[in-house]
Amino acid sequence: MGSYGDLIERLPLRPIKSEQQLDEAILVATDLYGNIEGLNDDEQDYLDVLSTLIHRYEQQHHTRPGNFTPIQHLRSLFEANHMKSGELAKLLSVTPGRASEIWNENRDLSKAHILLLAERFCVSADLFLGKASKRVEGTKAAAKKTTRKS
Repeated sequence: MGSYGDLIERLPLRPIKSEQQLDEAILVATDLYGNIEGLNDDEQDYLDVLSTLIHRYEQQHHTRPGNFTPIQHLRSLFEANHMKSGELAKLLSVTPGRASEIWNENRDLSKAHILLLAERFCVSADLFLGKASKRVEGTKAAAKKTTRKS
């Protein structure tokens, strides 16, 4: 890919302030993600910080309604990245039939799928958790707090 200095020269790590800067950041992140296994520590650190900057900008400027389902979020990300639904099978390493079930909301995303998608699109895994999953997580956290007090 290049040295850390080359990455900084290509795209300095600064807060993203426009859609054009966002597009440039996503392009660099996509290039790095395409070689994720071959990144050195500096490149991985750069990608981590860049992903955080992308996420922060999108949180502030591209918020989605809270009642979106995980798959609606996924569809939105596919659209924003000019991807077609047929690419889901390859992305998740599943059969086209399984991908179709997920796309049509007949099957939930697995934990592995959620982590993969969050990493691929540089977003929080929470985006792909349904409200029921979030309630369960909150209930588990509350139960742990109650158990610790006893």
